[in-house]
Amino acid sequence: YESGMEYLAHEAWYLDASGALKPAEIILGNWVRKAGEALAAGYRGLRCAAQLHVIDRKRWNEIAEYECEVNAAVSGLNIKAVCAYPLLECGVRQLTDARNSHQDLLVKGDRWWHSITAADATEANAVLMALQGGRP
Repeated sequence: YESGMEYLAHEAWYLDASGALKPAEIILGNWVRKAGEALAAGYRGLRCAAQLHVIDRKRWNEIAEYECEVNAAVSGLNIKAVCAYPLLECGVRQLTDARNSHQDLLVKGDRWWHSITAADATEANAVLMALQGGRP
């Protein structure tokens, strides 16, 4: 906290003792609590980053649902988040869900970065195809 930063492991934040994804309401409550703590400590808000190292397609519905619930719950709070997904492991569905649950996407290719607004599905699918070497 001395530097104004706190680091929490994915497992500590998202998973319960058995390794299962915590219920969304618990995780969301923790986001709201952390934002309140940041404001009470004199910060202007909460900035956070999350990274999914591997896409677990079996849990994808849970992840996508959680992302949508987070957006609804933190609306109006001083929280800015960056979520990193391994897009080369994503299919069209995962990219579409990520696009739908985030305001903007910033996609890195081998030698380029591309910004996608959440409203542009055609562009998101084109970027996914470019990342996969033109494969649909």
